[in-house]
Amino acid sequence: MYELKKPKERLFCEQCGKLVRYKTIKKRENYNVKNYPIEVERTVAICEECGTELLEPYYENENLKAAYRKYAELNNLVLPEEIKEIRSKYNVSQTLFALILGLGEATIQRYEMGSLPTKVNSDLIKRVSEPVEFYKILKSNKDNIPDIEYKRILGNIHRILKEFENKLEVQENV
Repeated sequence: MYELKKPKERLFCEQCGKLVRYKTIKKRENYNVKNYPIEVERTVAICEECGTELLEPYYENENLKAAYRKYAELNNLVLPEEIKEIRSKYNVSQTLFALILGLGEATIQRYEMGSLPTKVNSDLIKRVSEPVEFYKILKSNKDNIPDIEYKRILGNIHRILKEFENKLEVQENV
């Protein structure tokens, strides 16, 4: 999947043989995602002149993303925004996150753009949302990252754990 900015104002209609204005409708449709039928409400471009369905790459991309997202939710796979949230929590780039996890940078990029992760990679990414688990993996892959980054990330983990400790103390005092 790739990122498209916005839909085009006019599309080519093969039936009419020219560029035409179009309207959009919603339509329930099944997508086959990894041999699994996923029903989504799809946005479809319709020629205003003859009523033919038109191909609009922006909507097709969004429809595919919706099908992938539903598949991910049904199969308990990590979602793109969850990956970004985890990276943000530890203040690491895609490159650094990939190095820490032992994955390719392009893999993390694809997952954040909506591609489906494998179950193994999804479980790994979910696991590192917990600071202690992130620390264990960081420590085991220490040789993959620059020492200065390792120390900075350790500091982030300690800060997160301290904040959690403080929250627990506040809750216990209530």
